[in-house]
Amino acid sequence: MAGSLRSVLIAAAVTFLMIAFGVPAFSQGTPTPNFTQGTPTPNAHFPAGIKIPKHIVVVPTLPRPPEQSVEVPIPQFTPTEEQMKFAGAYIKAVNDNDAEGLRKLIAPKSLACFNSRNEYYLDQWIERQLKDQIASPYKVTVEEVGADDQPTTTLFTLPVPPTHQLDIETTLNGRRVTIGRPIAYQDGGWYEIAPCPTDAGMALAAKQQQHIIDQQNKAAKLYATLSPAFKKSLVQLLLQNKGGDACQRAATELHVDVNTGCGVVRILADDPANNPEKSPATAASDGKTSGAR
Repeated sequence: MAGSLRSVLIAAAVTFLMIAFGVPAFSQGTPTPNFTQGTPTPNAHFPAGIKIPKHIVVVPTLPRPPEQSVEVPIPQFTPTEEQMKFAGAYIKAVNDNDAEGLRKLIAPKSLACFNSRNEYYLDQWIERQLKDQIASPYKVTVEEVGADDQPTTTLFTLPVPPTHQLDIETTLNGRRVTIGRPIAYQDGGWYEIAPCPTDAGMALAAKQQQHIIDQQNKAAKLYATLSPAFKKSLVQLLLQNKGGDACQRAATELHVDVNTGCGVVRILADDPANNPEKSPATAASDGKTSGAR
């Protein structure tokens, strides 16, 4: 049985989880945002409200202004040598799970916005981009971002307005998707653009984070009530790449919503006691390895 249960769960159920929680896993045009659930996300992309081409994976971190529809395909251009240099560095940082490397690719004026009050927002924004590797072969193109595409909202500002979007077409969970990153030229190089949350945005982010913690605590309490036989039945579903079925079964058994059921299944997938390939000693070793990256 190749791979850990957690890998099986994410690979098999990510689309189900996104739909169950109200977030399209792979959007066609502009998605309906979800700002309350702590769901696993393929990637985090444009700040909310910026126009995007079709087939882009988008999970906004802050609510967007009124929907901006995409009626026709947006022209794509071949990246310049400097833009390709940025793309190579970005892909390497993501595939190396290098948060510090990714931080160095963010525009200095964007980073200047963050301090002890809002640093955790930036940390989470970076972390979401590291959730999934960018598989080869991939295709890199760019598109222009005009003044009309800039968001208008009280929840965040853009210290550096993006002038372009870098599009990386790759394969994620067996599907061709496009990862879109807002970029701009500053201080002699291309950088990623990060949204700077306002007080209102931080208040919403704190509310989201508390909701996620509450959901995790609830799932942990429910997981403690599961019998060994029921855990085994869920493990079998995960090993058959039936993560969605495992979520549904847990929800039915525990008389909770699917969201909470999936939270219980994620705890089960992370528990070395349920993983035939990962003993507690191996899990501890893996934790040391991943922490050093």
